[in-house]
Amino acid sequence: MSARRKATTQISRLAHRAGGTAAANRMVPEETPVAFSFAGTTHAVMMA
Repeated sequence: MSARRKATTQISRLAHRAGGTAAANRMVPEETPVAFSFAGTTHAVMMA
């Protein structure tokens, strides 16, 4: 089993609106590939 990763990360962003531009930080989810296997055969891989 691998080490536990953070579920979110913080990024900076610029919002462009009619009134101007605003800088801020935003929390976004981290994604990890997940594979579903049955009897040694992979049936699906998705990001979770």
